[in-house]
Amino acid sequence: MLDRIHPPQISIPSLIEIQEPQKLFLKNGTPIYNICVGTQEVVKIELIFAAGNIASNSSLIATATNDLMEEGSAKHNSSEIAEALDFYGAYLHAENGPDWSSISLFSLNKFVSETLPYFQEIITQPLYPAKEIQTYKQQGKQRLSVNLTKVDYLARINFSQSLFGQDHAYGRVTSLEEYDLLDSKALVDYHEKKYKNGLRAVVISGLANEQLVQKIINTIDSMDLKNGSLPTIPLNSYVPAKNLSKKKMLFNPQLELVGEHLLDTIPIS
Repeated sequence: MLDRIHPPQISIPSLIEIQEPQKLFLKNGTPIYNICVGTQEVVKIELIFAAGNIASNSSLIATATNDLMEEGSAKHNSSEIAEALDFYGAYLHAENGPDWSSISLFSLNKFVSETLPYFQEIITQPLYPAKEIQTYKQQGKQRLSVNLTKVDYLARINFSQSLFGQDHAYGRVTSLEEYDLLDSKALVDYHEKKYKNGLRAVVISGLANEQLVQKIINTIDSMDLKNGSLPTIPLNSYVPAKNLSKKKMLFNPQLELVGEHLLDTIPIS
């Protein structure tokens, strides 16, 4: 009979086993981390790029380049890509952060041969159509206008600006005016510089056999992406707000960089 009066004791696990990934490499030297786990015949293919907000003078350009990558390629428009992936039970996920960005494909193993070409297209041949950008600008401005009325949003951006300064990569805030300046050329240029020449790592996870992993690696190799690295942020670019200058600093002044980049925790040797 269950004891519903006394809660179970809290204890620290004696052993936590984390599966070590199999480490492989692309032809260009980019590390691949293959994590073969799970019980279902599905796979996630994630490409990680040194293309986060710190890689651009505009956080909006970095975010929009990532968000709109799947909105049309040289061969298919956004509807065709979405319908094809949906037909095969696959989907894409794009993510952009302060330091890095990524694009992932989730697919059933048996349909990887059909879904990989669409994944390859949006990474190597995104079009950034003007119509999609216009829709993105309208929705973004509307969303930002609403956020500017929310206390939690205003508190978050003011905290970042007070801590790092408005000119620091971690303290920049997107304005409504930046949306008006967004165009296809800026996104194509950023993609060319930071995605085609900024591949940082590849992660393959799921129940993928050796043959499937090799197929994925061959496809990524054929994309001809160059290995990239994250830009460093000098300590002198950190300018705290005046009213915080007498308070305890969060960073050791002897450090050469402000904090550590997330992907720098991934060993590549």
